Parts: sequence; C-alpha cells; structure tokens
Amino acid sequence: MIDQMEAEGIVGPVPNGAAVSVDDQAIVEAIPRLASLTGLFAEPAAAAALAGLDAALEQRLVDRDERVVLLITGSGLKDVPAAARSIAIPEPVEPELDAVVRRLTIAG
Repeated sequence: MIDQMEAEGIVGPVPNGAAVSVDDQAIVEAIPRLASLTGLFAEPAAAAALAGLDAALEQRLVDRDERVVLLITGSGLKDVPAAARSIAIPEPVEPELDAVVRRLTIAG
C-alpha cells in the first residue's frame, strides 16, 4: 500500500514503514473495545487507530511485544450515532437503590 501511495505522490518515501486499510465494520467494532480497554469514548476516525493496529498485528507488521502508541484525538460525542451502532443500549433502571442493586447483580 505504501508503494502505491508513493507512486501516486500521496506520501514521500517511507523507510521501514507500512500502512494498512480497514473497513468501516472494523472501525465501528473498535469503538467499544477501546472504551472497555481504556475508558476512552472515541469517534470512528479516532477508533480507526485501534482497528489499524489490529490489522497490522494480523499482517505481522507489528509484533505483539512491541510498544505502540495510538493517538485517540476525537471524542465519540462527535458522532454518537456511529458509536451507538456498536453497542447495546441497556434498559433504563428505576431511580431506586434496590433497582440499581438488582441490575448490578444481574450484570455482574
């Protein structure tokens, strides 16, 4: 992919570099994974970093023991509908302590 991008003049030479592409489904699936692993609610463009890392790991462009930094700069609040496609919205809980305890007992 880098070679094609260089040929088209999109990027300059990238020594020891690589690029991956991911589909929309992989990006949407990365949103809740990123949230559960880090507590960050990312918009799809930001969650693409995790989806790309998954692809790079699968293609063995990155080793699992390498240290990797993902820049997650876009809040999920920018595109809530896209994020909502990747999660299940729970039923509301009545504002009573017993109801909350029952819900936590079921979930936990």
